[in-house]
Amino acid sequence: MFQERYNRIILPFFFILDIIVAVSLFSLGQYIYNNNFTSFVFLFYIAIFWAVPALYFRSYRAPRGHSNRAAFKPTFFTWCVFSIFFLYSISFGLIGSATLINHFLFLLSLGIVQHSVSFSRFQYFHQYRLKGKNSRRVLFIGSKNNIDKIKKDSLHYGYKILHTIKNVNSLEDLFAKEKFDLVFLRDTGDDSSKK
Repeated sequence: MFQERYNRIILPFFFILDIIVAVSLFSLGQYIYNNNFTSFVFLFYIAIFWAVPALYFRSYRAPRGHSNRAAFKPTFFTWCVFSIFFLYSISFGLIGSATLINHFLFLLSLGIVQHSVSFSRFQYFHQYRLKGKNSRRVLFIGSKNNIDKIKKDSLHYGYKILHTIKNVNSLEDLFAKEKFDLVFLRDTGDDSSKK
């Protein structure tokens, strides 16, 4: 149930929050250095320049895993593409002119803030998943010898392994009794796919 709310409510909220951070930092920088607010056209460009790579790289998500690098990678790529869009828009005159140092400070502060937000989001959901919440219900098909490492790391990835079965003959009964979000299939060494 939380997974549905996470996809429908929380992810769009994080996406909009990231855009608001980018637009707010740009507005704040323009106010500090130029003592005036920027036009809405410039803010619209900033929002679009952040939104397009954020959707492509999915930087608004909290990836399932235990590596901090997984949290930084999409945000870093989004920030790099945003920086390219931003610098091209300055050269074409779409964004108001300011000194080069002001634009550099804006890009640097945006990178630091967005990476901090992304890291905080990742840590929050990582700890939340370690407590057994926001877990996906999993059926594991394979030998029980292969499951020890997967069970050990399952909470890091947000999975809860409910059942382990060796052959696929009992699948219909199991699916009738319980609902599973994912099915993991591990090669058991014998030819179970031909049964």
